[in-house]
Amino acid sequence: MKERRMISRKVLATDSFHSFSDKTKILYFMLLLNADDDGFVSDVKGIMKHYNARPLHLRTLIESNYIIHFNSGIALIVHWKAHNSIRPDRYHETDWVNEKSMVYVDKKDCYRLLDGYRLVDNLSVQVVSKEKKSKVCEDVVRPLRATGGGSFRSDDDDEYEPREKQLQCVYYQDIGIGEVFLTEQQIDDLLDKLGMDAYDRYIERLSNYIIEKNAYVKNHYETILRWHLQDTAVRK
Repeated sequence: MKERRMISRKVLATDSFHSFSDKTKILYFMLLLNADDDGFVSDVKGIMKHYNARPLHLRTLIESNYIIHFNSGIALIVHWKAHNSIRPDRYHETDWVNEKSMVYVDKKDCYRLLDGYRLVDNLSVQVVSKEKKSKVCEDVVRPLRATGGGSFRSDDDDEYEPREKQLQCVYYQDIGIGEVFLTEQQIDDLLDKLGMDAYDRYIERLSNYIIEKNAYVKNHYETILRWHLQDTAVRK
């Protein structure tokens, strides 16, 4: 695999890309840097963890058609061939031949899914209607149950808002056994106070608690902070 990667100004010097948050842009650049010679990236979760990116940022790239995210967890840079041209004598075909069989290259040198393929993405970002936003963002008061995957919902009023702006109201971590609701600001605060590893542990702990106890948790953010303080006091 080549060690050098190129970036096409034509692809990225657009209003769409400029509207992304800095973390979303960094995630895209790092996925591009770590792609194989066909534009496939296998260590998506590792890259996200290393650069403190969250499902929100990956979801933005997916919804904006900058990457294709397969159910296997493999990502594909949609504009890969616009970014990079690799000499045949230096080219090594991707190991992800199954995912490669699901796409084709269109007339604009962009990867597209073949007809008949539908990816069921379980990334965990949820948008709620404007009527519910203020209440949910201030204080989550609904009982939560297990879910099979995340979904998007938005009213017609949100149609013309930038996609990433829509995604910043309510976020949940779906790990297959429960839902944890946090605002973007709360996520940032928890990551600063707990660190990524502890953050992941408490998300999983709360999610397990919700489903096992069928619990009615009013404020997920405060619950995680309380548990963290209790555990810290015990260790001392």
